[in-house]
Amino acid sequence: MNMSSTMLAPRAEGRRPVVGYVFTLNRRPGAQSPQSTPSNLFWGALELAEAGYQVEHFYPSSYVRGLLARSRFAAYFIFLVKARQELAECDVLYVSAHNVILAAALGKFLGVVKPELLVVQGAVHIGLPRGGWRRPFLRVLDRWALKKAAITLYLTAEEARLARRHAGLEDKKVGWIRFGVDAGFYQESAETKDNCIIAIGNDGNRDWPILSEIATRLPDVSFKVVTQDARIRRFSFPGNVEVCTGLDLARSKILLARARGLLLATKPNLHFSGMTTVMNAMLVGTPVVLDEAEALPDYFLRPGGNCLAFKRGDAGAAVACLRRLFDDAGLWRQLREEGLLMREAFGMKAFGATLARHVENIAAGKANRAPALEVTAQPEIST
Repeated sequence: MNMSSTMLAPRAEGRRPVVGYVFTLNRRPGAQSPQSTPSNLFWGALELAEAGYQVEHFYPSSYVRGLLARSRFAAYFIFLVKARQELAECDVLYVSAHNVILAAALGKFLGVVKPELLVVQGAVHIGLPRGGWRRPFLRVLDRWALKKAAITLYLTAEEARLARRHAGLEDKKVGWIRFGVDAGFYQESAETKDNCIIAIGNDGNRDWPILSEIATRLPDVSFKVVTQDARIRRFSFPGNVEVCTGLDLARSKILLARARGLLLATKPNLHFSGMTTVMNAMLVGTPVVLDEAEALPDYFLRPGGNCLAFKRGDAGAAVACLRRLFDDAGLWRQLREEGLLMREAFGMKAFGATLARHVENIAAGKANRAPALEVTAQPEIST
């Protein structure tokens, strides 16, 4: 925990806001090998500090241990109560995990949490349509929780649109922000390219059965599946697929850099599943083949320009795209070069700069007056 030893004076004009970032109860990023930890695992907290903001890192595991830590929501709320004096030193509290968001909303409601809340949601579905028969209840809960935040930012424009409509919130309360990856960690590599296709992913939205079908149709191509998802054991793959589990990020990065291409095949999902994997691949010079998603333009992805895309669930179309990677050397070089041009747009500095504008607006009391999408706009990239 990185805490100030003295209480901060009330925010004076010209003083930058103090930001508190709350981690999850899981192991701290980089605790074992900090040099092999991409900065995006800190969700912009490091970039805010580099830009001159005082950022306090709050680790709930420092406050809640044992059986209580297993209760998740209750554990986070207990952490907020125990840390309320340190939290009060911050102008803005930045939260991004599901149970942390809900606990912080309750904390705001009860007056335990004093800073304004900045919420960024990745693969978190708070505010989005879900729940089947529980949907009406969840809609009310989501609206209540998101109203406690100064602003909630999703990682795609479509998610923000759905959240505004589903939770009944106005534009100034919900917006979107383009995420980024560690452009220093993921750099163009001198690794020799293997004639293999790699698929990486840990979440339940990866479509492993269709990848198996694609690999079956391409028996002359080697595939590597890199995942930490224990459910991978449920799926059957042909002999040209090697499943790699237990790899750290440094090792998976080497495999990604060596691959002829990245294949991203996903189930229908509201967020852009595989977004960071796609950006990582492009920055190390590995062309990307992915299924079509609403958010491709949000991340400057242009099928036929800097990536190849196929209709979700269409194994035949995916096979055709992969064949082009092997048969058309000119196209492969084009995809590689166009991907490398995205370094600035995909880097965490761009994400951190946008995050900083939101922090300033919130701390200055402007969050309720500035349209969210105006401040999340990013410069267009010419390629």
